[in-house]
Amino acid sequence: MPRALFFGLLSFSCIATIASAADIEARRPEIASAAPIWTWSGNYIGGHGGWSWGSADHVFRPGDAFSPATGGAFDAGLRGGGVGFHTGRNWQWGNWVFGLEGSTSWTNISGKGARPFGGPLSRTVYETKIEKVATFMPRLGLAFDNWLFYGKGGIAYGSIESTVTSDAASFGETTDHVGWSVGVGIEYALTPNWILGVEYNHMNMRAERYAGLASNEAIADFDNEIALSMARARVSYKFSGGGNPVATLLFGPESPAAPWQGLYLGGHGGYGWGESEAWFPARANALVFPAGGSFSVEPDGAMGGLHIGHMTQRGRWVFGSEFSFSWSGLNGTEAIPGSGFVTPANAVSGSVELNWLATSTIRLGFSWNSWLLYGKGGGAMGEVERRGVITGAGFALSHSERNAHIGWTVGAGLEYALGDWIAGVEYSYYDLGTENYGGFTNPALTSLAYNGDFAYSSVMARLSYRFGGPPALTVVAKN
Repeated sequence: MPRALFFGLLSFSCIATIASAADIEARRPEIASAAPIWTWSGNYIGGHGGWSWGSADHVFRPGDAFSPATGGAFDAGLRGGGVGFHTGRNWQWGNWVFGLEGSTSWTNISGKGARPFGGPLSRTVYETKIEKVATFMPRLGLAFDNWLFYGKGGIAYGSIESTVTSDAASFGETTDHVGWSVGVGIEYALTPNWILGVEYNHMNMRAERYAGLASNEAIADFDNEIALSMARARVSYKFSGGGNPVATLLFGPESPAAPWQGLYLGGHGGYGWGESEAWFPARANALVFPAGGSFSVEPDGAMGGLHIGHMTQRGRWVFGSEFSFSWSGLNGTEAIPGSGFVTPANAVSGSVELNWLATSTIRLGFSWNSWLLYGKGGGAMGEVERRGVITGAGFALSHSERNAHIGWTVGAGLEYALGDWIAGVEYSYYDLGTENYGGFTNPALTSLAYNGDFAYSSVMARLSYRFGGPPALTVVAKN
């Protein structure tokens, strides 16, 4: 559910946030013309479907229960179909069209390794399934009347399940992959509102670690990297001018020349603090928590990044949404003394670090004069990296792994507008959920298997620039 929330809000941001700039265009006087007016500028929503093919690149670490003793690697072919929806916004300058688009697709893409290892492993089945794919990409194209040729590139996400089944055991895990995507497409405006199109996309979702206890308590430990091509047919509906009907229904008619209305871009920086807990299952042969147990780390540090959003004002009410990306220095380390949980001869220390964070949020505020007080909520995604060190009589072992965590955020802020510049301060709380961690230590003398969460608060100072409105409307007379 948090994954669907995050990428649903990310797609919604393209229309409800930045796309709300149509409110400004809707106030412009009509341009006289003998023929109907056509422009690619505007908000749109649509559906798509198509076929995908690619590969899943597996790399097994030495000691993995489902590969040769020295490890191994192979590529498994992927194929399957998918359907989904997309939302976005285009701006046109002459023949150039710039846009932002978010999409979510549900797929049945899958593939199996065709006996990559011989001998006792010849009956082992390796399968990869892609359950969901989402993207957020800027687009740039050239328009010729009602034809549009475009390219695009941006962020890609996939929810991917990897399973291994042998005669002796089985292992499976679903992991979030984050990467990049590029693509090209052609669209044709069949009517002033309906748009047909086809496009090709290539996605690369970076390798993620799949590791943990198999059904017989053996250890699975391998990486899986996804490369995927997608051919899609699209149909979209472009909204005519008239503003945001949801905002009008809830908060009344729009406010002409409102001080809190428009597209904005800015930066932010501040401090964060929180708590991250790890839970270890009971394992008779484990050096760490053989009877099961947990420990917590309290990370803190500086954060900073960029944000982009759009606000729509109705009277004193201000509705909008925002996308942000932050680099993070939050980190912490905790030493775990020998206890009933840890083998007495051993000492364990664990550290956790948040490398980056992305959010997609909806905002609702109340303004008076140059002040705006607002609350916000939405989806959050961040990369969390965990490291552990185990020391004992004559040995030292380490383990590290990074995972994408997806969860939610809520917050509140106060802003002050001085012309087109906006200064503010904001508090936010983030719960990034729980992910699986584990695999062999370095050197591979033992293994770990545990779950870890991450939650924290932040206080940020913000500075944004509000643009006066979109560029002049470009029109083409359709015959």
